[in-house]
Amino acid sequence: MINIRVVIAAIGVFSLMTIGSIYAQEIVSNASAEKSQEELQHEVKLKIEEGRELYSRRKYKAAIMVYEEVIEKYPSFRNECAWALYDMGFTYYKKRKYQNAEKYFSRVISEYPENRGATKLADNMINKIQVKKQKRMFSILRKKNKKTEYTSESAPDIDITTETKTKGLPSGDTGAAEDAQ
Repeated sequence: MINIRVVIAAIGVFSLMTIGSIYAQEIVSNASAEKSQEELQHEVKLKIEEGRELYSRRKYKAAIMVYEEVIEKYPSFRNECAWALYDMGFTYYKKRKYQNAEKYFSRVISEYPENRGATKLADNMINKIQVKKQKRMFSILRKKNKKTEYTSESAPDIDITTETKTKGLPSGDTGAAEDAQ
């Protein structure tokens, strides 16, 4: 006859061996997960470098695609995603697509506030874009004002008493007061 105690002991030993094997597999699995995290970290950094290399060769569309891939494929790598967004914004800035550039710079600030370097540079670029917009508007308004001919009908408050005119203005008035405004 089989001794019940021996059977129970054998089952206990077998159970311990199985549990030990599962635990050992878990340890190996965790170690490989850490390694894959490190590999992913390396991979995402290589992608950012690839995008920057494409940018430096003026392959802007390809660079933007690489940055988009980083953001979509590696969202848990927040630092790298912040820089990918910044680089996308800068690439659009270089292409003079200021509205797109501003959109990506704003995303850096709103989505990755913990990355002070990227947010500070993004904020500086947004300010640069705003200055460019203001200069452009000023230039457009100035050109528009230069093309406007002043007559007594279109500007009844201007006293046109002399025949000599400078740019449609009464003599002696060069428009300097308007330019100063």
